[in-house]
Order: sequence, then structure tokens, then C-alpha cells
Amino acid sequence: MFLPFMSIFCKSYTPKFIANPEFSLQVFLREYKLAASAFGLGKKELFQLAKNEVEFVFADNLVKRDLREMFNSAANKLDLLP
Repeated sequence: MFLPFMSIFCKSYTPKFIANPEFSLQVFLREYKLAASAFGLGKKELFQLAKNEVEFVFADNLVKRDLREMFNSAANKLDLLP
């Protein structure tokens, strides 16, 4: 898979308003592939982009904290630390 961390993220955290998580995952992946090809981004840059998006999620601080922890854990597992 092109972006394994996005697959992990989307499958483990799906907001209640998303009716079809698999469709949403495909939309996320397509958008990240477009960004990668348009701007020449690698996996580390795409990961950092996704991680930065946590700060702009319409969610409370506890959810954001959990998301940050998920990204930090994924960064360690995928060797994507900056």
C-alpha cells in the first residue's frame, strides 16, 4: 500500500459521521497520492503532513492527544521520525 500509516489511521479512527470508512480511506489515499506527485513529497513528508493535520481537526483536546499518540507510535514503528 502506498501510505500504510494512512490506512492504519483511517481504520483505527473513523469519526461517527463517516458512513463508509473504506470509501473515505480511498479518498484520503487518492488525495495524498496527488499531493505526493504534484509536490514531489516522500513518505516522511506525507507522514508529517498528516500528523500536522491533527491540529486542525474539529475535536476536543483528548481526541487530539490520542491522535498525536497514534502518529508518534506509527512514526516509531515505520521509522518515520523526522
